[in-house]
Amino acid sequence: MKKLFFLFAAAILIITTVHAQTVPGDLTSAASSGFNVKSLTKSIMGKLVPALSLTDTQKPGVTSAITDFLTQKSKILPLQQTDAGSYNTKFTSLFNGLKTKLGGLISPTQLTSFLGLKPSTNDPKNVLSNLYY
Repeated sequence: MKKLFFLFAAAILIITTVHAQTVPGDLTSAASSGFNVKSLTKSIMGKLVPALSLTDTQKPGVTSAITDFLTQKSKILPLQQTDAGSYNTKFTSLFNGLKTKLGGLISPTQLTSFLGLKPSTNDPKNVLSNLYY
């Protein structure tokens, strides 16, 4: 009876250990595609601050809006490969939300400049492509 108890306890321990080390699907796909929200936000802000002449009071709000947008985008990113139509619909909604948030944080001139920063194509070398595509 003791052997059976220890065997059962060992099996539970092994199963628990395996499940604790498993990464959820959303995190795996985002990480495997190189989509790191924190580093992307930093790189994007590095481009936006000078391009939009953001003030010190605007920077935290814009950074937060960009971080929220990229976090939400990371959740729908797998759809880009499996269901492009659904991805485009959801991305458009997310981007419109970003524009609305930014509209309350920056001036209309800055918002127009922000929209003008969109690369002509989805260029992986241009960090701003992560915002527009």
